[in-house]
Amino acid sequence: MSQRIAGPGTLAEQTPPPRSAGGLSRPAEVLLGIITSKKAMFGILVILMVVICAVFSPWIAPHDPAAQSLAFRLAPMFSTAPDGTFHLLGTDHLGRDVLSRAIYGARVGLIVGLSVALIATFIGVTIGLVAGYFGGWIDAVLMRLCDVQLALPAILLAIAILAITGVSLLNIVLILALTQWVAFARVVRSATLSEREKEYVLAARALGFGSARIIYRYILPNVFAPIIVIATFAVAQAIIIEAALSFLGLGISGATPSWGAMLADGRTYLAIAPSLATIPGLFITLSVVGINLFGDWLRDFLDPKLKM
Repeated sequence: MSQRIAGPGTLAEQTPPPRSAGGLSRPAEVLLGIITSKKAMFGILVILMVVICAVFSPWIAPHDPAAQSLAFRLAPMFSTAPDGTFHLLGTDHLGRDVLSRAIYGARVGLIVGLSVALIATFIGVTIGLVAGYFGGWIDAVLMRLCDVQLALPAILLAIAILAITGVSLLNIVLILALTQWVAFARVVRSATLSEREKEYVLAARALGFGSARIIYRYILPNVFAPIIVIATFAVAQAIIIEAALSFLGLGISGATPSWGAMLADGRTYLAIAPSLATIPGLFITLSVVGINLFGDWLRDFLDPKLKM
């Protein structure tokens, strides 16, 4: 017969889904919190907009983002080409539709942001759990590794590695993930140090459960709330760094629409066509602000001290 520890990490296995003081289920409580918060609603709407642009860009974009028309280059907003095609946000220096490229650029931002957050979460959470649970020399070595990583500026480290390995979407994702895991590791380690001394962990040890089972089945569920919050901010930060690398010419190929590459192309024409730089800049700003606002609300929502 299998044995279970009656600790916080196993409540979901023994009881129905948790309900709030008002009798609402957890999903209903989250939905109500989003609806009643302007900050959360704005963040969710922005995130949905980015996701829709990324997923449905072939159907939303009015034109092919790679189609060029040198005879109708640097057209202002609300322009109509000689062939009758309408360009809401004008065209760039190669005659490509700016709105279409901005919509397709959400793909790169979303892929990089989510991929970096997932990989950094896995690396950082694993290191934080191991360091916090075992302590001793293992904790000391892993935390010194965090200190070394923090001493290296993320953007400079990314530039140096990309100069050696070459530029590709996969390399950018892996490099950015390697610069984002420290925040996860430090927060999870701190929470694990507190959780490992609680009664349910001590009971699991007394029953002979292995360290891996205790860490991932009992401790991890109880330190998961801050992980979700940090992950949302990691998505926003990854979008900014990817755009910065593209602006510096170290992003993915210029043929692939990305907001950073659009910024880099537009800076040359700031005097005669400022919209070429301001439009992708607005897309980046709106996306990052929306994600950060949702993460800020999520942090407040998951903090029990703010509900007292």
